[in-house]
Amino acid sequence: MARLIRVDGKLVADKTKIRYNSRIELSDIAEEVQRYELGPRTAAEWLIERYQVRTDKDSGIVNDPNHGTREKNSPRFVLDLVVRIVTVSVETVKVVEAPPALDIPSATCARAHLKPFEGAMARGAD
Repeated sequence: MARLIRVDGKLVADKTKIRYNSRIELSDIAEEVQRYELGPRTAAEWLIERYQVRTDKDSGIVNDPNHGTREKNSPRFVLDLVVRIVTVSVETVKVVEAPPALDIPSATCARAHLKPFEGAMARGAD
């Protein structure tokens, strides 16, 4: 269960920490991670949802994503994946929120305002 913190007088989940297991907790996760969304949720939320240990109610079968990593002798796979998702999220938000300035001469801008589809639209009106 997520730890709750108070923000603007309301209790909300503390999204600056991810508890990996009983011994490992990632903390000080950049807030940009919460702004990199893939559809209705962030990449980190998607990853956390997909890589949780779950037990099917009806069959009792345990789905443990860490099981496959132990078989392949790669116990850090999920942890490394979390670190990569955090890095990609932060770097993507930086690029999207601060695009580099384009040095385009004004003559190029004037030519860019040509209307190449003007004739096609006029033909479609026939």
